[in-house]
Amino acid sequence: MISNNYYEIYLIDSSTGSTGNYAKLDCEGIDFSTTFQVADLADISKRKDAISKTISFKATQNNNAVFGNLSNLNRYVDDNVNLSFYFNFDITKDIPCIVYENKVQIFQGTLHFLSSNRDTTGNISYETCIKGYTADFFNIINNKLISDLNFSGFTHIYNIDNIVNSWNHIYVKNGINVTGTTISGVTIPGDGYVYPLIDYGANVVPDNAGFDNVYDYRNFRPAFYLKEYFNALFSQSGLTDAYSYTVTGSTSFIDEFNKCVVPNNDADFSYTLPPGILFEINRNGSPVTYNGHNQLTRDNINNRWEFNHLVTFDSVISGATGQTIFDPALVSGQKLQVLEGINTTINAKINFVCLQGIGVDATITFRCLYRTNDLLSWDFIGEVSKSYEKNDSHIPLVNPPTTLNLSLTNKFEAGSEIAFVLYIDSQKDPEGVTLQYTGVDVQLGSLLSSSQVSIGFGQQAVLVGQGTQNIKQVDFLKSVIQMFNLYVYPDPENPRHIIFIPYNDYYSNFTPDKIVSSALDWTNKIDNSSSFNQTPIADIFNLYSFNFKDDTDYFSKYYKDRWGVTYGDLTLTGTTNGQDKSIDLIFGSTPVVNYNGRNIPYLWELNTDNTKKQKSTVPRLLFYNGLIDSGSDSTFEIGVMALSASSNTYYFSHLDSAYTANYTFSKYPEVNEYTLTDAGNEFVDLTFGNPFEVYYTSGGTLVSYGSGKKNLYDRYYANQIAELMDKNSRIITVTAYLNEIDIQNLDFRTPVYFNSILGNNYFKVLKVEYSNSQTPATITLQTAYIYDTNTVFTGYVASLYNPLLQKTGCGSGYTGEAFYYYVDTPYTSMISQADADALAQNDAATTGQTYINTYGLCVNTGTSFNLGFASTLREASGATHQNYYTNTGTLNSGSTVFDMSSGSPIRNISGYYANSTYYYTTDTTSTIIHSGTTASFSAMTFDCYLVYVSGVNAAYTCQIANDGTGTYNLYKINNSSPTLGTIVKDSTGTSLVADGWYSDGTNSYNVISGSISTIVYCRSFKG
Repeated sequence: MISNNYYEIYLIDSSTGSTGNYAKLDCEGIDFSTTFQVADLADISKRKDAISKTISFKATQNNNAVFGNLSNLNRYVDDNVNLSFYFNFDITKDIPCIVYENKVQIFQGTLHFLSSNRDTTGNISYETCIKGYTADFFNIINNKLISDLNFSGFTHIYNIDNIVNSWNHIYVKNGINVTGTTISGVTIPGDGYVYPLIDYGANVVPDNAGFDNVYDYRNFRPAFYLKEYFNALFSQSGLTDAYSYTVTGSTSFIDEFNKCVVPNNDADFSYTLPPGILFEINRNGSPVTYNGHNQLTRDNINNRWEFNHLVTFDSVISGATGQTIFDPALVSGQKLQVLEGINTTINAKINFVCLQGIGVDATITFRCLYRTNDLLSWDFIGEVSKSYEKNDSHIPLVNPPTTLNLSLTNKFEAGSEIAFVLYIDSQKDPEGVTLQYTGVDVQLGSLLSSSQVSIGFGQQAVLVGQGTQNIKQVDFLKSVIQMFNLYVYPDPENPRHIIFIPYNDYYSNFTPDKIVSSALDWTNKIDNSSSFNQTPIADIFNLYSFNFKDDTDYFSKYYKDRWGVTYGDLTLTGTTNGQDKSIDLIFGSTPVVNYNGRNIPYLWELNTDNTKKQKSTVPRLLFYNGLIDSGSDSTFEIGVMALSASSNTYYFSHLDSAYTANYTFSKYPEVNEYTLTDAGNEFVDLTFGNPFEVYYTSGGTLVSYGSGKKNLYDRYYANQIAELMDKNSRIITVTAYLNEIDIQNLDFRTPVYFNSILGNNYFKVLKVEYSNSQTPATITLQTAYIYDTNTVFTGYVASLYNPLLQKTGCGSGYTGEAFYYYVDTPYTSMISQADADALAQNDAATTGQTYINTYGLCVNTGTSFNLGFASTLREASGATHQNYYTNTGTLNSGSTVFDMSSGSPIRNISGYYANSTYYYTTDTTSTIIHSGTTASFSAMTFDCYLVYVSGVNAAYTCQIANDGTGTYNLYKINNSSPTLGTIVKDSTGTSLVADGWYSDGTNSYNVISGSISTIVYCRSFKG
C-alpha cells in the first residue's frame, strides 16, 4: 500500500570511512510495506534478518543524480574516486542506508541495487532491495572460504616448547608468547590454539602393551579455538564496513563455547606446494653399459640384496638451491635423499639400446626404488617394461633405441632414499642381454598437481588443516549456529555489531520473575474489530532429524555398522500431519575412546592388516578440558615411532635421549566430546542424541551428573521443541495499530501482553508486517511458554539406564549371549525418582529382553577353544591362551566368538585368534570371516619342495628359486597345494617351520606361526 507518510531514505558514503558524505533519495510514492522477523517457526534451523524489502524509486532529477544517471550508456565508474554515489555510483556494491518515517529512524542497513528499468512510454524506475546488516554480512562471506581468513599472527615453530605451552593457554601471537584471558587469577580457554592429544594414526602403529605410555609427536597438531574463527571471520579483509560480534548467553554456554576447538582434520600434518617441478636430475654424459650377469650383490651385514647397476646421474638441473626437501648431493651419484616428508609425483624417462644374444629373449624394466632408511631393502614403487621376443637369427641383434617413461605418486618419508634401476630379465640367459643407456631425466613434482610436504619439529607449523581451509565460511558459521541453536541479530545501538545467543537466552525474559515486568502492553494497540486467527503449532513436523556429517574413521564406522545410525544423531517424532525436516551439520561427531585411562579421539581407519592408516576426516568440534591426570600410569613420553630395519617392527625412539624428562609428562591435554561445566555439576556432550554405546567409560555405561542434561538437544533445543509440541501452544494472527516508534523499538526478545475481547495472555512476537503508522500492521504471535521448573513441575526424569541383558530360551548345552541394552526413551514420573527409574528398568526387562531374544545368539558352552587373541596375527600367536566359545560349537567361517571370562557370553572385538597350528580372523561383530584349515592337526600328508633363506624378502626368494642358486628342501603341508592358511611343517611333519619367505619358483609364500599368510606371484617382480 502506498501511504502519505513522510519517508526519508539516506545513502551514507563509507568509501573513505567517513560519515560526512550522504545523499537523500526522493521517496515519492514508495511502498515500504515490510516484514520484520528474526526466525522461521516452520523451520527452526532458519534465521531471518530483521528486514529485507524491495523498493522501487522513481527517476526524479535527484534520484537520477544519486544513482549516477544509469541510463547514460557512456558512464564510467572510477575506483580511484572515494565516492559511492552520484557520478561514481557502483551497481555492484551495497551502500549503507538509514530509513526514517516522520523523522523517526525505523531501520538501518544496506541498499542493494537490483536493476534500472525503462518502460515503453519512457518512464524510468530504479529497483532496489534494502536489507539488514546481518543479511549483508552473510552475503559478503557467502563465497569466501576458510582459507581466506588470516591466522598469520599465530605463526610459530612446531616444537615441544610451543606444544607444552599451549596446554596452559600460552600461545604465540605476533612472534611473542601470550597468555590467554585471565579472570580472577585463572586463565580461561578460548584464545589462540592448543595442541591436544589426538590419535591420528601417526606411523601406523597398532596399540599394544609396548606402546601404552608413548606417543608419536605427530599426534599433536594445533587446534584453534572456535572463538578465534569468529575473530577471523569478523576482522577479515574484504568486508565493506567494519563488522564486529558478540557471543553471549548463560555462563554454562559461554564456558562451552570457550572450550570448543577445531582440530586439524588432515591425514598428514603438512602444507601444500603449488604445481611445479621441485627437483630435477639427469644424465647426458657417456653411455653406461652392462649385461644381465651379477645384477645383485648380497649385503650380509644388513641381511639384504643390493642392485649393482643403479642409474647414475651426472647433473642437477634444478633444486640445488631454494628448496630443502631433497638433498642435491646424491649418494654415489645414484641415491636421492629425502630431507622432509612429501607426497609428490615423480616423472622419469630413460633412453637405452638393448643387444640380444642368439636365441635370447629379454624384458627390460625401468623401476623406481624406495626405502625409508639406508638399512632396509629396496621396495619397488613403480615400474614400466619393454619386452623383446626371442632372437631367432644367427647373429646378435641390436634393437632400435627405446624410451621408457615412468610416472608415479607416492608419500616419501623424511630420511628415506629414492633410486632407479634398469633391470634385465631373460627366461633363457640374462647374461646374453646387454644394455646401454645414456639419456635419463627425473623430475620430482609435477606441473599438473600439487605436492604435500610433511611438517617436522623445527619447521613452521600449519595453522589450519587443508580440509578445513576448503570449507565455505558461511557453511562453517551456519553449522555452529545450528549446533547451539543460536539466534543472530544486530545490536540495536550498532547494527554492524552482530550478536549470537542461544534460543533459551534470547527468550530469557519468558520466566515468571521477568515476564510481567518486561512485557509491553499492547492492549490499546490491538484492533478488536478485526479477525483473530488461531492455529495450533503441534503439526509443525512429522520427523525432525538432527544429523552430524558421516565419516569413516574407525569408531564412527564401527558405531554405524553396529547400530545403523551416525554416532550422536537424533530423530524426533512429531505428528503425521507435519513434514519431515532436518538440521544437517558440516561437522562430524567424534566417538572418544578411553585407552589406558586416557580419553583420546581416534581419527584413523584400519588397513587390511589391522594396522592404523592415517586419513582425512570431516571437520569436528571438540571440548578442550585442560590437563588431565595421565591415567593409571603416572607418565607418558612424546617421541617418534620408527620402523626397525632388522626386525621390520615398530619401536619408540626418544626425541632427545639425554633429556627424556623434557618430553615426559604426568598430565595429558584432553580434547573430548564431553566436558563438565565450570560448576562441575553438569555433564555435557557434543552429541544431539545419547549414543547407544560410548567408548570413553567402562561397559559403555553413561554417567549422570547433576541435572542429567547431557546432549546438545537437551541444552539448546528441548525447550523450543517442547513449545512446538505443547497442546496449549497456539499461533495468533491479529491486526494492531503500530507506529514508527513501535517499529524503531521492536525487539523480538521482549514479551507482549494484551487484553482483548477474547481474553488476555502473554505472547512472543514472531512476525510484524508493517506498512506505515496509518495502516494497521498484521502481527503473528505465539502464546508464551514460561520456563519455570519451580512453578510448572514436569516430573522426575529417569536416570540413564544401560543394563546387561541376556538372551533366554536357549536349549541344553547352550547359554544366551549378553550385551548392554540402552534405554533411549526419557521416562518421567510424577510420583518419585524411584518410580521413573522403575519405568526405565521395566522397558529394559520387556522391550530390551524382547530385542535380545530376537537378535541375540545361543552360545554352545559345552565346547570351548583354547586360543590366544590380539589385534595382529603375530601377536595372537604368542598371546596368553584362554577359553573362547562360539554359537555353533565350531570355528568355521560364520561362527561368532564369545568371551565368558565375565561369567556371561559377550562378543569379543575384531582381531585374530590363534593356537599352535591354526588362526582365525573376526570382524567387528566378532564373527569369523577367515577360518583356519579344517584338516586334522596331524594330517600333514602332502609333500612340498620349497626354497628358504633366512631374513630375505619375496623378490629374492623368487630369484634364487629360479636361478639355481637356492636349495629345494622337502616340507610337509596339509593341503595338496599351498594356499592361504596352509600349515607348513618340517620334512617329518612334526614341527612348524620358521617364519619367513619360501618359494617353489612360481610363488613366494610368507609363513607366520607355521601358516601361509601371504602369497606373491614371482613374475610380478619381472626379474
